[in-house]
Amino acid sequence: VDFTVLNPDTYNVAKAQGTAAFPISGISKIDNRDGGTTFNGEVRAVADGFKPSDGQQIKISLVLRNAQNAIIYGDIAFVDWPGNGRSTPFSITVYDLPKYVSYDLYAQIW
Repeated sequence: VDFTVLNPDTYNVAKAQGTAAFPISGISKIDNRDGGTTFNGEVRAVADGFKPSDGQQIKISLVLRNAQNAIIYGDIAFVDWPGNGRSTPFSITVYDLPKYVSYDLYAQIW
């Protein structure tokens, strides 16, 4: 199979505009009375030259792991961009969780 590389159209090209990081802090887990479990925290937007677009969001990912450190469950939530250097709270409520040993929370631009 032969491939031909095409030049992109100009409307598909954007100039790089810096970086953004999303540290998470204040993580907690609450077992609710209704059988659910809520994972809470705060995510902060730290932009270095990055300019968010209107409606820009941050995606929070919850990952549960078993004793072998394998991923056994995941869920997501979205929060609005809080502004550079600012934090916003998040929570992910889950029902019927599998048995897990540890959990991680990750944040990325959306």
